[in-house]
Amino acid sequence: MRDSTSRNIKLSLMNNSADCAWLMVQSGGFQQQVSVQPAPGVAGDFCSNNPRFTVDAGPGGLVAGPNGCTIGGFAWFNGPVDPDGTPTQVSSNWNGWPLSGWTSAQAPNQVAGFVGRNQQGLITTYLSDASMVIPQGFPMFLYSGGDFWVKNTGTVQALPGMKAYANLATGAVAFNTTGNAPGGASGTGPIIVLNATFTASITGNLMTVTAITSGGGNIQPGMTLAGTAGGTIASSSQITSQVSGSVGGTGVYVINIPEQTYTSGSITGSIGQLSIGTLTSGTFGVGQILNGTGVAANTVITALAGATGGTGLYWVAPAQIMSSSPVNTTGFVETKWMAASSGLTGEIVKITSHVYG
Repeated sequence: MRDSTSRNIKLSLMNNSADCAWLMVQSGGFQQQVSVQPAPGVAGDFCSNNPRFTVDAGPGGLVAGPNGCTIGGFAWFNGPVDPDGTPTQVSSNWNGWPLSGWTSAQAPNQVAGFVGRNQQGLITTYLSDASMVIPQGFPMFLYSGGDFWVKNTGTVQALPGMKAYANLATGAVAFNTTGNAPGGASGTGPIIVLNATFTASITGNLMTVTAITSGGGNIQPGMTLAGTAGGTIASSSQITSQVSGSVGGTGVYVINIPEQTYTSGSITGSIGQLSIGTLTSGTFGVGQILNGTGVAANTVITALAGATGGTGLYWVAPAQIMSSSPVNTTGFVETKWMAASSGLTGEIVKITSHVYG
């Protein structure tokens, strides 16, 4: 058994075919309860026979990105791209940088699509008996339109017509009225700028770092790059992920703007580091948009720098300096999908991209 499903098995009771119940095999592959009604669906399932649309993909795409993709939630493009410039990887978290041609303000709203359930989840955790995760590098479907079942992970009851919101850190779905994004965190802390200078070359959208001059360990997702020794690096070039090598040091990195050529030479990079000293509420996470007095517009948390959601260090982009101040984050982004049925927290809800009217 691959996907974590709710399979229904009709049982005959007391040798009477008219007197039956439904055995619910849920979320682990083993019997957990018996119900008189079958489950209406599983997160990621189609909830209608209406038209549905898949995201265009080039050769070799789409595949799950570095953190894999969770079935039944939203996902974002996460580079690299194919030779035609078409994104090939997606992940269940928005990593905080724009693709080529997108501004930072547009990027969080560019949910690439919805991860439908096509029995492509794979069990990789020892002793687990089910999984809703597509591992890194595995082929997958991504839908840009259609009707699906999702789990309401928010705190507000879903009602027909409410907008579906995507969790920027996990792709999970919550519901609220238009313009009222749920979730996020708040706390207090400063932001400092950390720089790195290194020798590297760029081919396409891959940067190979061969030597560190200064700032070893600071080469992180979200770092803005500049250099002229080996050519000219495209404006707004940022690191999106590390492919190989020592973390934050020498190795191969993916950058957000493809089709670049930079012969081996010196490159400098800058990134911000947020230090949360006091956690007021919520949980900080990768992909969240940072707000507060003195915070630059469209600042995002691009990676963990030691913290795990509470107090501690986080990498943020763009690089900036801010004295210790109260900050808060936006944890969800509004999508074009909306609720087509009602559902309390933890219940499954129909969503549709076919807007009423």
